[in-house]
Amino acid sequence: EAMLRGRAQDKAILNMLSDGALDPDDDLKSILDQVTKETEAILEDDRIAGLK
Repeated sequence: EAMLRGRAQDKAILNMLSDGALDPDDDLKSILDQVTKETEAILEDDRIAGLK
């Protein structure tokens, strides 16, 4: 579970960086909230697709 979540989080961060969705001037709490939301969306998509 931890590895799955870590990989989803890595994917979320990379996607957000490539989309320009992360602003380095934002406070860390805001960035963490964005990454957490995107990570949960990726994990949910994987569950719906039957990958985990």
